[in-house]
Amino acid sequence: MMTKPMMKTKLMMTKTMMKKKKNEWSLATRFIHIKNGLSLTDINQCSWRTSTEPAGPHLRHPGTAAGPAAGAARAPRLLPSCDTSTTGSETRWNGSTLHHNLHFTPPAPKEQIPFCRGTEEIASAYMLTIKTTIRLQTNVAETHRDNQTKGIYFTQQFETQAEPVRVLVTGAAGQIAYSLLYSIAKGDVFGKDQPLILVLLDITPMMTVLEGVVMELQDCALPLLREVIPTDKEEVAFKDLDVAILVGSMPRREGMERKDLLKANVKIFKSQGAALDKYAKKTVKVVVVGNPANTNCLIASKSAPSIPKENFSCLTRLDHNRAKSQIALKLGVAANDVKNVIIWGNHSSTQYPDVNHAKVNVKGKEVGVYEAIKDDSWLKGDFIVTVQQRGAAVIKARKLSSAMSAAKAICDHVRDIWFGTPAGEFISMGVISDGNSYGVPEDLLYSFPVVIKDKTWKFVEGLPINDFSREKMELTAKELTEEKETAVEFLSSA
Repeated sequence: MMTKPMMKTKLMMTKTMMKKKKNEWSLATRFIHIKNGLSLTDINQCSWRTSTEPAGPHLRHPGTAAGPAAGAARAPRLLPSCDTSTTGSETRWNGSTLHHNLHFTPPAPKEQIPFCRGTEEIASAYMLTIKTTIRLQTNVAETHRDNQTKGIYFTQQFETQAEPVRVLVTGAAGQIAYSLLYSIAKGDVFGKDQPLILVLLDITPMMTVLEGVVMELQDCALPLLREVIPTDKEEVAFKDLDVAILVGSMPRREGMERKDLLKANVKIFKSQGAALDKYAKKTVKVVVVGNPANTNCLIASKSAPSIPKENFSCLTRLDHNRAKSQIALKLGVAANDVKNVIIWGNHSSTQYPDVNHAKVNVKGKEVGVYEAIKDDSWLKGDFIVTVQQRGAAVIKARKLSSAMSAAKAICDHVRDIWFGTPAGEFISMGVISDGNSYGVPEDLLYSFPVVIKDKTWKFVEGLPINDFSREKMELTAKELTEEKETAVEFLSSA
């Protein structure tokens, strides 16, 4: 969750709620002790009242099903009351911590002031999430004492910080993860204000390498990175996850048949799916990168029946980005001037890069890609083959598979899940085919054009499909159906 920036807020308590009892001041259930007129030493069971109505429904008491404390009926703007216990300068607040930095100036003769005065929605500081740490810094505080009144006037700043997002990356000692982890940890995916816990899973022989990765992450001194957990144990890796990025898989070795590759990966993704089912949050978002990504994702989903199918997706964003790049290179424009390309089907050489619905900004004017390029033979020939074979071309040139571009695509994919797609744009993701309107068989993990809002994807509906596209879409669906049938056989015997 993105957090709001530091904001200044002022507290206001009405005079009618103020009572004097020795050196204590009571505001409803809020008690503030004043020692020598200069410092706050205790805050207990506080109920805050704001000067403006909070936006949205009334907050519930953190950690309970009950609403606000007694008094809400006569004071509907009362924020939830909460028990606190104070040790020194730290105030415990229902599992969250309210840290105080209080700076006082000696009181000068002034007119009497109310106990707390000021306006502005303190409620907004709490509307972000009930699972939040609030750091409180008091900029200005003054005390005033005479025979009639003890009081404090103070201006406060609230900096709210969300609970850390717990992210798993498997194959964490590998080259894709090496490029990926830094981007996640510095805020490129979940936002520049979102704390993170990174969980790094790899096989036991890679743990020494993984220790080096952990040291590098620590040495980056990244402010968002709260913890790094390296492990070779699934029960540790999959515990309480918000996001799982499954990069690790069995690579295809020389002489290995595709059937053998599927069999090896069914075992891996059945185990990881079961671990997700047992240990992860039911809201976890799962992104499968390890190849064959579509079928591996389907197996993981089938092995985690308590997690919605819609929470699983596989990476075809790399192919999507490759298609955008080829169009941009052809036209001499920036890649971000191209939008709404589509990758249909499998993350393999049968995938269909489709630009029939794509747009490009040329000299400030948005036009269709076919109209801009005016070369149908290239768009139906070399363009498609280049995107389909790009991974193999990288391996041939580099002697290693794509890593930097794959990591960038993973970041794009997960960021769009987290924050949604821009208005008027759609992206390509491998998702469960159930309920699609394009004639793709159900129960396949197939790449479609989707839009995302509130962390939920939807098919882009109603795109016209010509005969050329239909043939390409059916070809890649056929390959995925065959992969699925083989994998399901292995799943039942694994």
